[in-house]
Amino acid sequence: MREGLLFLDYQPVRRLGDGSIAAYEALVRWAHPVRGVLAPDTFLPIAETSDLVLEIDRYVLLRACDDAVAWGGADAPNVSVNVSARHVGRGLLPGLVARALTRSGLDPARLTLELTETALLGVTPTATSELDTLVQLGVRLAIDDFGTGYSSLTHLVDVPASYVKIDRSFVGRMTGSDASTAIVEAVVSLCRALNIDVVAEGIEDEDQRSMLSRLGCSYGQGFLLGRPGRIDLTPYVAALD
Repeated sequence: MREGLLFLDYQPVRRLGDGSIAAYEALVRWAHPVRGVLAPDTFLPIAETSDLVLEIDRYVLLRACDDAVAWGGADAPNVSVNVSARHVGRGLLPGLVARALTRSGLDPARLTLELTETALLGVTPTATSELDTLVQLGVRLAIDDFGTGYSSLTHLVDVPASYVKIDRSFVGRMTGSDASTAIVEAVVSLCRALNIDVVAEGIEDEDQRSMLSRLGCSYGQGFLLGRPGRIDLTPYVAALD
C-alpha cells in the first residue's frame, strides 16, 4: 500500500419507496501507479492474511467519518463502513470507532458498521462485548451478505444489528427462481418481526426493484440505483498517532 493512493468510492443505498438516498457505503480503492485503480477484491484478500487490513480499516473509517460530516448535518445521508473479520474480537474496534467519531464530530447515529457473517462465526465473549460497546456508542451494526454464511438465524438473535443486507446472489435470481424469491420474502418478514431493516444488494433491473418493494423490503443497493462514485478525491492521509 506504500505505492499509490487509497481512496474511497461511495455507492448509494436508496429507499425503495421514494428513491431517496438513505446512506452511502464506503468502498476502498487502490490507485496503483502501474496497474491503475484496483477494486477491493484484488487486494483485500491478500491484506486479510495479515494485520495490514487493520490499517486499511482504520483509513476507511477515519476518511468516511470525515466525508460524512462534510456532506451536511442531521438530514444528510448516513455512511456505512465495512469491517474486516480480522478486526472483530481483538478489543480494538470500539476505541477506533470512538476516535473516528470524536475527531470528525460525526453523529454516531449516522455511522453503520457492516460485518459479514464470516466475521461473526463463533462470536467470542470479547467480540460480543465489543459489539455491545459499539451500540452503546450510538453507531449501528449491519450483517452483510446475509444468507451466505452459517447460523444466520443465530446471528439475528446474538448480534444487535439494525440492518441485514440480503446477498446479491439471492436478489439476482429472484426473477427466475421462486425459491430465491421465497427466501428473500422470508428474510424480509422475519426481520420486520424483529424490528430489523433490510437492504437488498445487487439490484440491477427494474423487475428486481419492483419485486423487492412489493415484498416489503425498505432499502436497496445496486447498479440500477447508483454505481459507486467518487464524492471527494482529495488525497488524504489518516493520522497515525
